[in-house]
Amino acid sequence: MRALERLFSSRPARIAIILLWLILGAPGGSFAQRLQDVQKNEGSSFLPGSSESVRELTLASASRPVSASPRLPSSVATAG
Repeated sequence: MRALERLFSSRPARIAIILLWLILGAPGGSFAQRLQDVQKNEGSSFLPGSSESVRELTLASASRPVSASPRLPSSVATAG
């Protein structure tokens, strides 16, 4: 057990572990995007149509135009 501790506590071993983690983790990022494209987390997709949440989602989507985007309030300070 101590041999493993000494092996993984050396500087080259730590660098190799980090590089291996980066090399193996890079392809995982592209798969995460693919998963995000196919998943659907809307309440209406898994709740019964008669539930209160689905009715509220329907009303909210009907009252908000498709082209509406959230706005951030901003102000301009005037000199004086």
